[in-house]
Amino acid sequence: METSPFNPSPWRRVDPAGFFDCFKAISNTDKVWLAKDARDGGCFINGKDAFGKEFHTWLRWVQSDHPRAVLWWHWLNEHPDPDIPSRDEYVSKLWQTMNDSNHPNHRAKTQVSDELTSWSYYERHFFNWFLSRYNVVDARRVFNQSWISRYVHLPVSLLTLGAAIGFFGFGCQSGCEWMVAALASMLVFVLGNLAAWIEPSYYLQSLMPRMAVTTGLGYLFLFSGSGLVAAIYKNSLPWQGQMAITIGLVLVVSIYMVQVIQRRVVPRLNFWHAGGRALHLLCLGIAYSAIGLLVSAPILFSPLFDETFTNAPTWGALVITAAIALAIGVALQLVWDDKPVTEPL
Repeated sequence: METSPFNPSPWRRVDPAGFFDCFKAISNTDKVWLAKDARDGGCFINGKDAFGKEFHTWLRWVQSDHPRAVLWWHWLNEHPDPDIPSRDEYVSKLWQTMNDSNHPNHRAKTQVSDELTSWSYYERHFFNWFLSRYNVVDARRVFNQSWISRYVHLPVSLLTLGAAIGFFGFGCQSGCEWMVAALASMLVFVLGNLAAWIEPSYYLQSLMPRMAVTTGLGYLFLFSGSGLVAAIYKNSLPWQGQMAITIGLVLVVSIYMVQVIQRRVVPRLNFWHAGGRALHLLCLGIAYSAIGLLVSAPILFSPLFDETFTNAPTWGALVITAAIALAIGVALQLVWDDKPVTEPL
């Protein structure tokens, strides 16, 4: 949009003191122009503060739950613009421009520290904003732009799962070896912090500790349900049937996560975008369940728990146990606590 004395910039209609009321009078198409101009540095032309206060008002509004902001994002979903692919991508890009010392919007970062509040407050706010939208990748991106930092939970989860498979594959279930294996798996998560290179407290929250707790509750439920454990231990299904049960339980958990993400994230994500975020959560959930199995299985399937358990459990019994604990934990999260699994503890 060209601006002139006869066609003034839409920024002049943004009132920093109006507490978002000004956006009511701005058309949706003008808001699209504001979004692009804010992202491209139009508020800080040639390093000068042209519309600095208006930029901060826009930044706060565009990621807020203000009704007008929500309605605009829904409208944009129905009238997509290739330059604004999604709410998360746009907010993340806007954040990156503020951190880029070569971008005009870097001036906004200086203003935050000098005139508004500490930059760490903004970091914490946007980190929690992305987490509340089940977006662990962009949450870490607030602190570190590297690919390794954003996706570190994937190799961490795979290494943890590999440790569990290796432990049970070699039959190391005597003495304190099982506890050493559990501690080694937990160490993988600690080493992941070094790769992510962000503050440990934020790294921990990005690993969704609430999901770890709910998975642990799933194993506690199994300890109180000896009949269920006995049924798992004594089942005579072929390995194909046991794997089908395991995969079925994991799919149920995945579908539940997708449904929750679609219900909570505004504007509503399509199935594939919601499925992508659910996959990140599921990988961590499986890793937590693997650690829980390392800690619990040597006790659950021992004569101390049931005197009829004289032999080592089969692979099928182990994977069904892990899947049931994960499913029970997610179900308990739904029944007892209506908070997202990314909600900080």
